[in-house]
Amino acid sequence: MIYLRLLMAAFGFLLMGFGLSAPAQAQATRTWVSGVGDDANPCSRTAPCKTFAGAISKTSAPGEIDCLDPGEFGALTITKAITIDCEGVIGGVLVAGTNGITVAAGSTDKVVLRGLDFEGLGLGLDGIEFTSGATLVLDDVQIRNFTGNGVRVTSSAASALYVSHAQILNNTKAGVAIAPSAAANTYATIDSSNLDNNGTGLTVNGAASAGALRVTLHASTAAGNTGMGVNAAGGSGSLVLVVKDSSVVNNNVGLASSAAAQIAVSRSVISGNQTGLSATGGSLLTYGNNELTGNTTAQGAFTGTLTAQ
Repeated sequence: MIYLRLLMAAFGFLLMGFGLSAPAQAQATRTWVSGVGDDANPCSRTAPCKTFAGAISKTSAPGEIDCLDPGEFGALTITKAITIDCEGVIGGVLVAGTNGITVAAGSTDKVVLRGLDFEGLGLGLDGIEFTSGATLVLDDVQIRNFTGNGVRVTSSAASALYVSHAQILNNTKAGVAIAPSAAANTYATIDSSNLDNNGTGLTVNGAASAGALRVTLHASTAAGNTGMGVNAAGGSGSLVLVVKDSSVVNNNVGLASSAAAQIAVSRSVISGNQTGLSATGGSLLTYGNNELTGNTTAQGAFTGTLTAQ
């Protein structure tokens, strides 16, 4: 036994002499954060981290960060495929003078954010900025009080945004702003969400993109926005925005289309706005099953009719 211990000790010194060491601790596929955690911890369930930034460095791609309990988990930049899931608790992102979460991931990376609560305090920039990545899924999120946008998409390559059950409120610019900056195609679906009391509810701008831009607003509200409820401005590419089963009410302008953008509207209510519809170089198309009524200054008019669905 003594000989064996001496042999092992000698082997250890030999490894040190060659500059070798034990491998670094591997990243985990699932990590946890807690309001009483510590970023010096390994982010395990029994020793969770304090912040998303602390946890993501210890999480492999495509891994998952879960919230054990309510807390404020800080701003984050995401550069890889990851899921952050705080459903059932309050996963807070409270920021001032910066974005809440920036997604700058790889071209094939998929990012999911679920159950998060973003608070900008009237000082934060954008709640979520999506600059690159294959897909960004936002499920059951709340985003409010940012000086910029609730969600801003500025992707420079092919990307897709999926938003469901979101409350995006009281942001100075837009609830959701989609303005890609490349020739690649961009897709977005916003479902069962509220884009209310912002500068604009939903704005889609294809001016900087030569790719196809396809956006759908479904079963949602764009209400009480100081500017437009829904706005689309085209560019050199093809921009089509579909508004279906939604309420666009009590905005300055309900639906606005310009610069060759096309908005197609089905089974939706456009009411209580100062101006219901505004088309200046774009088109506003109806399936003939909408309610356009009660707009204060001007109803406006659809520019064309589509075959009923």
